[in-house]
Amino acid sequence: MTAEDTTELRLQEAGLWWVRLREPDLSPEELNRWLAWCQLDPANLREFERIEQLGAGLGAIEAAERSSLVQELLIKPAPPSRRRRRWHGTAVFSHSFPPRRK
Repeated sequence: MTAEDTTELRLQEAGLWWVRLREPDLSPEELNRWLAWCQLDPANLREFERIEQLGAGLGAIEAAERSSLVQELLIKPAPPSRRRRRWHGTAVFSHSFPPRRK
């Protein structure tokens, strides 16, 4: 596995944790598993924080504009590169969740 593959896998895991942590029925055990994952490797927490920033940025965009951006990504996909595919998937899953209210 290359360093890029490891980073991509870690980013995907971070995205899944980001989604899980927003579920209303999150159990204390699941929260403890996330904490253990964060402590396992400092890079895990860094990638999670990147996803958190992306989610916050998408949450700040008005729903119509966010929907338009996601549709543009889905209709006109960028040339297939690992980096672009990774962020495309992240943008799609991020669009699935409404912005958090403060």
